This record gives sequence, structure tokens and C-alpha cells, in this order.
Amino acid sequence: MRNIIKLYLILNNALSITANRVKLQCLMARYSQNIRTTNNG
Repeated sequence: MRNIIKLYLILNNALSITANRVKLQCLMARYSQNIRTTNNG
């Protein structure tokens, strides 16, 4: 039973890490787009 809980926690951790990475990439993309638009405008 403990092994299942450990596996679940590890999977949960990995999922949250990947989700945070995706969020970071989206934020960076938005940020770079804003810089481009402000430079052009």
C-alpha cells in the first residue's frame, strides 16, 4: 500500500512540475510578444 502512495505522490509531483513548466513557457511567450509590440509601437 505504501508503494502505491509513493508512486501516486511521484506522479503528482511530476505532473505539477510539467504544468508549471508549461505555464512558465506561456508567460515567457506572452512577455516576449509584449516586448515586441511595445518596441514596434
